[in-house]
Amino acid sequence: MPKSTFFNIIEGKRNQLIQVGVELFSKHDFENIDVKMIVDYAQIPRGSFYAYFTDIEDYYSYIIEQLQTQRIKEIALLAKDFEKDFFEFLKFMYEYDIKKIQEKSRRLLLHHYFRYIQTKKKGSLSGTIYHLEKHNNVMSILLSLPIICDSGEELTKEEKIFIADLSMTIYLATYNKAVQEDLDLNGHLNLFKKRIKIIERGTKSC
Repeated sequence: MPKSTFFNIIEGKRNQLIQVGVELFSKHDFENIDVKMIVDYAQIPRGSFYAYFTDIEDYYSYIIEQLQTQRIKEIALLAKDFEKDFFEFLKFMYEYDIKKIQEKSRRLLLHHYFRYIQTKKKGSLSGTIYHLEKHNNVMSILLSLPIICDSGEELTKEEKIFIADLSMTIYLATYNKAVQEDLDLNGHLNLFKKRIKIIERGTKSC
């Protein structure tokens, strides 16, 4: 979390620092970015950076939080008029994400974002935009979508939370595997659909 000093500077300067982070983390791996790169790119004194942020991880986390906020808005719009069920939306959302990484300017930033989600809280989804504890989150959007058993009964909220949590773990793991293997769009989608189908069959057979 930025220091209070950061929020005392003019909005234009705050937005500039955010944009600098987005551009740098889109072009370089997190491990290859240092404070000197940031201050040189932003054209601010090194002391100013430390007046705003504790360290580079603090800065990175804030950039990620801004991406999270934007992502929640995007997913909410995708779900607004979606008429199919939970599993179809997962496939729809996954395709949306994969198409995003085809944009080279966002590829590394999105990859870092998903890696951040997986590693934060020692691999738990707790604290991320997917977790129910967050007031505005993707999990609440997912839970608003129906999961109907073959018997015609809908899962309870507790059952849906379990399925959603398990599904998002598969979602993120599949995304990382597909990126590491540099699969094309169809390869990405086929891998995810194959994996999530196992969860879908088991869930709907209740």
